[in-house]
Amino acid sequence: LWIIAAHVMAIQSSTGAGYLNPKDFLPPHGITTTMIGQLLFSSRYAVDTFLCISGYLAFYVLGRKLKGEKGSSSSAQSWQGLRRDVLAVLALRVLRILPLYGLCLGFWMYISPHLGSGPFWYQWENFLEPCRQSW
Repeated sequence: LWIIAAHVMAIQSSTGAGYLNPKDFLPPHGITTTMIGQLLFSSRYAVDTFLCISGYLAFYVLGRKLKGEKGSSSSAQSWQGLRRDVLAVLALRVLRILPLYGLCLGFWMYISPHLGSGPFWYQWENFLEPCRQSW
């Protein structure tokens, strides 16, 4: 929830609508000068830490899997087997992530534009234009 709340605050401050009363939010007297405001805006470090730890753990688990599967064999065979196993793990990961990624992109492109309204909703088109041009 901490990271979600901080991203909502960051996105709201960077869009055209902004905040109803920026002086209650921005320095020198807004919420960003309080301890809670600083904790919310420091959530980007939590995301970086999460990505670093998850990358380390993925590499560690891959190493343990490959070490457990390998017996004693020649060096050339072990390198070929290692390369094959790493490629198989990467292929399975891509096949697991790609469908959900495609669904999210489809939702973003075709469904989300129809879910909102308001004076700044026209800005949604600016987000979609690069997708329409590139795809």
